[in-house]
Amino acid sequence: LPYGVLIAVYHGIKPKLKDIICAGALENTKGFMWMYDGRETKDLISNKIVRIKNDWEIHKSTPVYVDLYYKKAIDTFSVLPEKVHVRWNGSTISSLMYVLSNTAAGMGSVCMRAEEIGAVYGLIKGAGGIVINDKGVDLGEEEFHPKRTYFVLGGCGKVIRFCIEKINK
Repeated sequence: LPYGVLIAVYHGIKPKLKDIICAGALENTKGFMWMYDGRETKDLISNKIVRIKNDWEIHKSTPVYVDLYYKKAIDTFSVLPEKVHVRWNGSTISSLMYVLSNTAAGMGSVCMRAEEIGAVYGLIKGAGGIVINDKGVDLGEEEFHPKRTYFVLGGCGKVIRFCIEKINK
């Protein structure tokens, strides 16, 4: 199964998620590496800028990777199957890998850990995607706290907005 390292560096003592100076991810099993430099996300293997595909169709075969570990997640995301193709490989790094490689339109979690959220937020935003909370608001306005978990949906704007609309209906 995919596993790796996620890291983010913030500006300030009580930063918001948007205060990320840089972030990175290394996926060990397939050898992917990405870095967000505060402006854009770069694939460190190909040395190319990463752009999230924004023309995904909203269809029952559109892949969206969500963390289904918690019952709350199953309850929250249960409205999505048959509207998009809900998948999960068991780790945040695998979901992020699929989004950044344009194999998936989005990813989500009802309680992403603090040690993961900064890298996910920075890398997806730097690749031109959106990252929102359960209210559909950009997650960047939320404060970072090491003991907190976060509701997150991120990836292709059109697909992510569609998913949050269905979840909140």
